Amino acid sequence: MPGDYSETRQAVIIGRPDGTIVHMSDAFARATGLTPDAVVGRAPDAVGLSDGARLRWLLGRLPAVGHGYRFTRVLPTPDGPRAFEVDLHAVDVAGEPLVVATLREPEPETTSDARIPSAIVDAAPLGLVVYDERLRIVRVNRAVERAGRIGPMHIGMRLTAAFPDVSAVVVDAIERVFRTGEPAVNRQIESSAGETFLMTLFPIRDANGRVVLAGCIYTDVSDRVAAERALAASEQN
Repeated sequence: MPGDYSETRQAVIIGRPDGTIVHMSDAFARATGLTPDAVVGRAPDAVGLSDGARLRWLLGRLPAVGHGYRFTRVLPTPDGPRAFEVDLHAVDVAGEPLVVATLREPEPETTSDARIPSAIVDAAPLGLVVYDERLRIVRVNRAVERAGRIGPMHIGMRLTAAFPDVSAVVVDAIERVFRTGEPAVNRQIESSAGETFLMTLFPIRDANGRVVLAGCIYTDVSDRVAAERALAASEQN
């Protein structure tokens, strides 16, 4: 592989615009537990680094040469799935367009206390999704994953890109949290699949008090609403 990427100490993977992987650094191999022999010449969705739908979405939005962007992505590691910051940028090497993805390896957890917040979020019985100011999904807990609607594969994607059928009411409610800094409690919403949820939104602020994230707690009340509607219909008859 020509250029400085071949000997980099960074966790780097390089592919062609069609998604074919042409190089993986040793640091990337250590971070993910994959080997170059298993990865090079194949597509990310064939080796567990993506899924087909997400890969198609990403390939349709590749940056132009000389440009790039950053997103969060959950990738497999020897210790289980972990979130990484991914810097994606396009380059031209000897006339060949390539896409370079560089991982920021997660900070090691040095004490058991460092794991407590994540453990609490994942143990919560209610679904929790965290969004950034661009409405990108940056965190989901296990209760949401079990519901089967939003999962780790959507981390880094904008809500409207991951779910084009999302209600405009939901989008507006999340954006309102960033605009006003005020929570919204128990807003009832209907999904396109006919499910009913109570949605509670709350701001997450940085040390300066600026709203940098929005948390969204979902409570599935479909059964209760269906029962109430059935009761109301029977009383009318």
